[in-house]
Amino acid sequence: MNTELHPLTGERAVTFTHASGLTVAVLEKPLHTYYALLGTAFGSIHREVKIDGVRYRLPDGTAHFLEHKLFDQPDGSDAFVRFAAIGADANAFTTYLSTACLFDCTEHFEEALEILLRFVTSSHFTQATVAKELPIIGEEIAADRDSPAETLYNDILKALYKNHPVRRPILGSRSSIERLTPELLTTVHRAFYHPARLTLCVAGQITADAVAKICDRVFADPLPPPPTVELLPVREPAEVCKARTVRKWSVTQPTVAFGIKLLPASDEDIPKTAAALEVLGCLLFGESSALSHRLYREGTISGSLSFEATVNDSFGHLIVFANTDHPEKTLSELRSALDGFNSPDPEDFLACRRMELGDLFRSLDSTEELASDYLAHRMEGSNLFAYADALSALTPSDVTAIADRLKDPTHMAEALILPKN
Repeated sequence: MNTELHPLTGERAVTFTHASGLTVAVLEKPLHTYYALLGTAFGSIHREVKIDGVRYRLPDGTAHFLEHKLFDQPDGSDAFVRFAAIGADANAFTTYLSTACLFDCTEHFEEALEILLRFVTSSHFTQATVAKELPIIGEEIAADRDSPAETLYNDILKALYKNHPVRRPILGSRSSIERLTPELLTTVHRAFYHPARLTLCVAGQITADAVAKICDRVFADPLPPPPTVELLPVREPAEVCKARTVRKWSVTQPTVAFGIKLLPASDEDIPKTAAALEVLGCLLFGESSALSHRLYREGTISGSLSFEATVNDSFGHLIVFANTDHPEKTLSELRSALDGFNSPDPEDFLACRRMELGDLFRSLDSTEELASDYLAHRMEGSNLFAYADALSALTPSDVTAIADRLKDPTHMAEALILPKN
């Protein structure tokens, strides 16, 4: 077991690889709640794969559909019901990069963890159970399709990316999930849900030795080796797919998104780049930024600006969102703010860095946020503690450098949703 005491945050993480191949991280916290996530680095963008040398082009929505079906047990029971019976609250989610199943509880932690490990690593897919899930996920897809916010987000990603599967909705489409079969789901589960490809992250008043004993019970029998898996690369140009996209909708006020693509280099320092991108977003487009305050005072936007800063070893971007009755003026202001940025004001830089560090430190007081953030950074090819160090060490010149990488107009795109009349 490896113990890491992080001096900046004061957090203690004990990590080890179980005999089954499972990667485990235990974050010991003297709190009254327990939180556990079991995740795999298999998300919606992983569509072109080789499993044991056989190439598969997975339908859109495969990872999310599989997440739903994990809770169906071979004996016909539902894992949700088993968690509820012991007072644990279970859930699951799928992102572009990963899928995770989780639970939180205040007691019966060991029993809940055993349930989690067993149901995620077992599979039972039949034609009947797959068909039963189609209308359920179809309703989710329809709800997203009817949401202006989700539509705007999907539109800006489609505008930014030409080939990368991040441009495809996580849920897929009704036609894509109808191509899923029990045989394909079994193959994918066998490849990505073998313990050797899973990471367990636990936070709470629990020791690594106690977690290891639970793993010993669950994986007492020898396991076959995991299938070989190769995630096939995607060729994505630096230039955007479409500079502008406009959609008419039954809305009362226009909404706009301004996005800049930032493709990571092969030797990218992901934590440093992520920290710089987050602070740049805060400086230029955060709720407390000078631009957000000015546009609100002038009546150009309703509410405040918001942004998403994302970078991992597969894709990266900065996207700004606004509700506005003056969409063209707003987009012009957003572009001008980036184009005119040379170096941050020292006081503004320190304020944004302190704000981001404050958010990070506050998250450490929650078992849920601590475990979730730790796992998310692992799935993104990073590390929570490395990100904290990068944020603490960030300099104004680092932010200037990332801004300069974003200023190429061929890397920018905009999406608008306008009222129909």
